[in-house]
Amino acid sequence: MKRHDPFRHLFDEVADIASILSNNLIVSYDGKRIFPSATPHSIGIWSEAELEACDKITYECIRANHQRSPSVALPQDQGIDERSPSGTRSPSLAAELSDSDGGTESASGGDTFRLTLRSGKTKDIVLTVRSTTKCGAIVKAFLKKAGLADQYAGANAPAGGKGKGRGKKTRGVNNAGAGPMLMLDGDKMAPETEIGEADLEDALSLRTNGSHSAYSEMVVIANTEPLSLDTVPLRTGPPTATSCSCTTRAKFTWTQLKTFVNSGDLGLLKRDRKLQVRYDAWAKGIKAEHGSVVNYLLNYRLRWGEPDTLSLLRSALYEPSNGSATSGARPNSAQMSSDSDRTDSNAFGLPDIPEGSPLYFTADTPPELISIIMNDWPTPEIEHALIWTRLPIFPPTLPDPSESPLSARLHQDGLWGFTGTSSPPPSPSTLPACLPALAEWGVTPDKLVRSPRPTEEEEREIRAYGRDIDEFVKRRWVEREWETAWFVNPPVSRAKRLGCIGC
Repeated sequence: MKRHDPFRHLFDEVADIASILSNNLIVSYDGKRIFPSATPHSIGIWSEAELEACDKITYECIRANHQRSPSVALPQDQGIDERSPSGTRSPSLAAELSDSDGGTESASGGDTFRLTLRSGKTKDIVLTVRSTTKCGAIVKAFLKKAGLADQYAGANAPAGGKGKGRGKKTRGVNNAGAGPMLMLDGDKMAPETEIGEADLEDALSLRTNGSHSAYSEMVVIANTEPLSLDTVPLRTGPPTATSCSCTTRAKFTWTQLKTFVNSGDLGLLKRDRKLQVRYDAWAKGIKAEHGSVVNYLLNYRLRWGEPDTLSLLRSALYEPSNGSATSGARPNSAQMSSDSDRTDSNAFGLPDIPEGSPLYFTADTPPELISIIMNDWPTPEIEHALIWTRLPIFPPTLPDPSESPLSARLHQDGLWGFTGTSSPPPSPSTLPACLPALAEWGVTPDKLVRSPRPTEEEEREIRAYGRDIDEFVKRRWVEREWETAWFVNPPVSRAKRLGCIGC
């Protein structure tokens, strides 16, 4: 890069590689933090320089460790090294980053990882482990370092079977609740699993003096000390899978959520109040940086025709090798647009609509006009995806709400549907029984906003407007594997430029 170029592009590239939001990336030079607007010239770089990068959690941990006194080193144990490469206890992660010279750890067992382990019973404990170290051995070293070994004697012993979980399940572990266990991004790690099998490639990686080191937050769970805000801080900005699963409990059952969707009032879908406070603070910063949340979405968050690599919450459908956001489109006979329908969209950060594209969203909408992302502020315990489309959801032939009762209904209620279930969705008549779950939001029957029950003819027409959406959802979330509730919020002023489907 040139000396007067800002570091913004570098921030975006590193954040993309690390699968984190660029807003959560901290970059420092010579021990001082730098910002995207800085340039090599402004910080005194003339030819080449070595920058350090980490996410906010790691950065905060580094700062906290700077204030702590050095600890007494313990002997090595089963591939775990609690000492710095120079043979003395590193007082902080920052010292490890700057002093590492690719010494004993790298030479004696492949890649090494610097792990910060967090528990409600102790202060953070930092261990350096090899990729071949088993999770049970890490827990054993943690308990020894924390002075808790006697309390959990025999914990994490294998329970028949050779559990080889890859950070997703704890197969072969029958005593999962009998003692402390490692948890990475909300997934329990089997004691016999090697730490290198975990999804540490998703953590921020740095290359220092030729040796590869990966940094990842890991959480140790003790059955006597459940995860809480003390063990997994809420942080700021969008939540990680760990903070979602450990600090935010589901407020609604799946049946209740389907009831809310099918009730006709999509306003009943509420965000957890803790996350709402966090979202409000995040949105304030986003507006200050981008001008508005809409600008942030259009110019940064939405990646048209590409997989969602920015979310901290990975979908089970995520495939890094897949170059498109959808499985592709097939030729169709929907209405095609002409040049006279085009508007200049460059100022809105939107892709141009190619000639011959549908006038509105269909099941065969070209992938480059779609951005499927995870909801960064989700409902706990479900996968919540957002399907953004460059095309409007409703066809241009839909009359003005003032001219058509059906159009007025769609503009007030939106659209919704269900896939992957052989039984009908919960009847709207069961809604009163579910309203107590919304008590903390002050929802009462008199505050509901929904249209009267449609006639049979209106119901057929409504289903027709949602047919393409339903087909699109079925293609992506195969019914034999997924049960989904999809919905389209009522059209707003931007409906002619952008559409969004929640799923």
